[in-house]
Amino acid sequence: NIIIYTAKAKPNRPLVNKKTGTQLVEEWLEKYKVLQYIDSITAEKPRAILYIDDNGYRHTNWNTTLNWLKTYEKLTNKNI
Repeated sequence: NIIIYTAKAKPNRPLVNKKTGTQLVEEWLEKYKVLQYIDSITAEKPRAILYIDDNGYRHTNWNTTLNWLKTYEKLTNKNI
């Protein structure tokens, strides 16, 4: 499951052009045709096997990240 965790989704965040932060994130994801792969957008940090960001797994490109995930699955026998 892919969950977008962002402060932009906080409910008390001011509207931008009459849109919530969640709506703006959804529009961006739709523009780049990836919204269909996202399970949810939240301001609450979810429990996860891996956080792909600047403080968890440092994402540089999708090929490297997906290869890392495949290796992780093999090493831990956990399906991601």
